[in-house]
Amino acid sequence: MTIRAPIVLILMVIFSSASGAEDNPRSALDPSKALAGHWASESGRTHYYFADGKLIMVDDGTAAKMTFKVLKEDKDELLLRLKITTELGGSHKKTLRFSSTRKGLLETVAVDVNDKKVHVSTIWKYVDDKTEPKE
Repeated sequence: MTIRAPIVLILMVIFSSASGAEDNPRSALDPSKALAGHWASESGRTHYYFADGKLIMVDDGTAAKMTFKVLKEDKDELLLRLKITTELGGSHKKTLRFSSTRKGLLETVAVDVNDKKVHVSTIWKYVDDKTEPKE
């Protein structure tokens, strides 16, 4: 009876870990796959829709179409480095660091302010798998 108790405990731990992945299939996605879909800034003011190299950003109700390219992906660190290009040809780089659940991320962008680079970070939350805003 004393041997069965540890075995039961080990099996409970294994099955509870496995069921956690089933509850959140996003947690197994590589960062480049987890990016696809609809994300919103923590404030809810800005929404991002990612799909196949295309990005639609809706900021305070105004939509802007852009493209993006993955410059670097670190699967162990859950990190993506992107180059975003606007329709007018302007571009910037941003770093996205995903949470372990892939339902949240930290966006960091370098901004030039008075001849100095300032890093601005924003928290995004995953909303759903939509790749375009409602018309």
